[in-house]
Amino acid sequence: MSGFGKLIIVASLVVWGVFFLVSRGCSCTEKWKAYVYATKSDLRNLTELQTQKYARDSAYGADLDSLGFRPSTGVTIEITEAGRAGWAAVARHRENVGACYVAVGQVRSRPAVLPDTVPYDQSRCDMRKPRMFERRER
Repeated sequence: MSGFGKLIIVASLVVWGVFFLVSRGCSCTEKWKAYVYATKSDLRNLTELQTQKYARDSAYGADLDSLGFRPSTGVTIEITEAGRAGWAAVARHRENVGACYVAVGQVRSRPAVLPDTVPYDQSRCDMRKPRMFERRER
């Protein structure tokens, strides 16, 4: 094999290596985005069920089972408060750092992850990429 042929093989291996590294970083970012999306989607679905329950019973539900709600795989949701005036919930994904939350109406106690600067009747997601995802993107 000539020197030029070896150079072509080495160059193609370098190009494939770069493609491999870029695709690994992108797939990790996509996984992280999927986890965040699943968490937010579950909170949206819970909000819809809570709205239906309030229209039916004039009170929000405090129990996920009574609402007929099942979170996505890896997502845990805790309803921190529920009553006639409002409700609040916190959602976390086992693969992510941080949490997403929603507070609707008048809630006596704010969830621990809800900063004082965020008004009620809003949702917020404060999920940060774990370090393993950050390293692969560099």
